[in-house]
Amino acid sequence: DQPELIPSLLTLALNDAITFDK
Repeated sequence: DQPELIPSLLTLALNDAITFDK
C-alpha cells in the first residue's frame, strides 16, 4: 500500500481541474 499515492493523485486531479477551469 502506498498512502502517499492517493493524496498525490488527488493533488494532480485538483491541479488538472484548476488548470482546466482557468
